[in-house]
Amino acid sequence: MNIWEGFLWGVAGGVLVELLAWYKDRRNPTAAYPWRKYWVLTILMILAGGLLVVMYLRSGAGLNTIVCVNIGASAPLLIASLASAIPRVTPGKVD
Repeated sequence: MNIWEGFLWGVAGGVLVELLAWYKDRRNPTAAYPWRKYWVLTILMILAGGLLVVMYLRSGAGLNTIVCVNIGASAPLLIASLASAIPRVTPGKVD
């Protein structure tokens, strides 16, 4: 699988997750975000799914189509786990 094909399958996984979110919100529209910010965040999360697949492929992982879609769909969870793995460092004294 080449990089572009993997990216597109990852994006497809991101779209599937966003479709689920839109399906859940169809009867209960939320005003948490202004519509522009909502769409920007939606598009960025979909692209993040493709980017994560590219990162896996560039690292030499052998992926097939369903794994690429799964990585793309789980992009928000993967990003959250990566962000929580950053160690907290207490500031030291400056002399």
